[in-house]
Amino acid sequence: MIALSFGVPSLLVAGAGAVIALLARRDSKVSARAAVDSAAEAKRATDIAEQAEARAELEYQRSIERHDVEWKGELAAAQEKWLVTNFGSDTALNVRAVLTIEGQRMIQVADRVVGHGQARIEWGIAPWMRQTNKEGVEQYESMKDDGMQLLPERPHVTIAWRVEWETPLGNPKSYEASERSVSW
Repeated sequence: MIALSFGVPSLLVAGAGAVIALLARRDSKVSARAAVDSAAEAKRATDIAEQAEARAELEYQRSIERHDVEWKGELAAAQEKWLVTNFGSDTALNVRAVLTIEGQRMIQVADRVVGHGQARIEWGIAPWMRQTNKEGVEQYESMKDDGMQLLPERPHVTIAWRVEWETPLGNPKSYEASERSVSW
């Protein structure tokens, strides 16, 4: 009987110990899961911080980037093309050039336009020049028929142009030439 009386309290103590062990095990699983989630959040935060640092470095490099692109527009010697040339020392990337002639827009694109006058963008403008010449001849004939001895003004077209491009680090740049009358 004595052995039995020691057995019940021992069983109770052992049972309580088992319940406590089960609760501790459950808490350790929850803690382990929380640690894994915390590590994943820390990894995401580190990735975001690294991306922000890379963006900040790129913006800094863009702010100090030297870029020499100088555009010049001119009528070609044959007078049938309008030329826009990069005379700077650097290459322009992702170039988009817009020529407006007599109110009509034409767009040219190029992946790159190297500097030092080695590359240019061209537009054929012969149709406008022929039309202007024709109108000038008609005006002269009309004035002659009316007995006037005045010479009409030199043929001309109205041209404006704009170039947009990027630097090697992706800085957007642009140059716009004012509208002007081009005669020949």
